[in-house]
Amino acid sequence: MYVFHGPEQQACDEAGQRAAQRAIPMLEKVGIQVKVLRMRDAKDPDEFLKKFGADRFKLLLEESSNRVEYQLNAIFKKYDLRDDDQKVKYLQESAELICTLSSSVQREVYSGRVADTAKISMDSMKLEVNRAFKRRIAREKKKALNDAKDEISSLAMEIAGKVVGATLDPAQQQQLVDSLTQKVLALPAETMLLPGHGEVTNVAFECEHNPYLF
Repeated sequence: MYVFHGPEQQACDEAGQRAAQRAIPMLEKVGIQVKVLRMRDAKDPDEFLKKFGADRFKLLLEESSNRVEYQLNAIFKKYDLRDDDQKVKYLQESAELICTLSSSVQREVYSGRVADTAKISMDSMKLEVNRAFKRRIAREKKKALNDAKDEISSLAMEIAGKVVGATLDPAQQQQLVDSLTQKVLALPAETMLLPGHGEVTNVAFECEHNPYLF
């Protein structure tokens, strides 16, 4: 059992919630099914057992919530749904969480709960979840592209260093220039180039400004 809790002061309680939020994805990544329980009038299970006994603690365990319920409840507590702007933020943040669920049944169930809580239609909530899913996919694709750019750039810099460090006779130098010219100029003008130094560029810019391609 992992315990993230302190005395009943609000600051300690919020710190415990943040710690639990960080721990949940790490635990699920290694195959641990996460359930969350909230203890009142005790700072940890040992104190709770001493004060209230095993039967009360067993009941507390039975009433514990799964991690999605816990996270949605944490989101709900952040907003005043009587205010329209805050209601929109509540729905958007809830949708960001729900769209990460792999089960379509889970997405359906929790979308319905959030829709009922905010008093909106299920269709509207599904639409918001779909939008959140598309945003998440776009972020993941962008991250994957940036990671690939970084890897290719590092490789290009390594290769460039080896070329610079090598001694080429005039014939080899011309062969290298000819190879670059033939391959680069054959690409579409909008093709992005990762030179291994400086900023990312494209074929059109290099053809116009790079003297070694002529």
